Amino acid sequence: PEQIRLDAQDGVPARVVDVTYFGHDATIQLRLEHDGTPVVARIMGTPAPAPASLVRLGVTGPVTTYAATS
Repeated sequence: PEQIRLDAQDGVPARVVDVTYFGHDATIQLRLEHDGTPVVARIMGTPAPAPASLVRLGVTGPVTTYAATS
């Protein structure tokens, strides 16, 4: 979650579902716009986007992905 950026210029669009604050950081629950896949991001500091906001997601650093299973 710490590698996900919410301000990527050319990132994947996602909708903010919920924001949970932990003092110095926040966990953001998101759903990708194109297929509804849930994603969790953790951001440091404030401000956090409001629920229902549309953001663009990017990733910092290397990423490992796995195929979705039903």
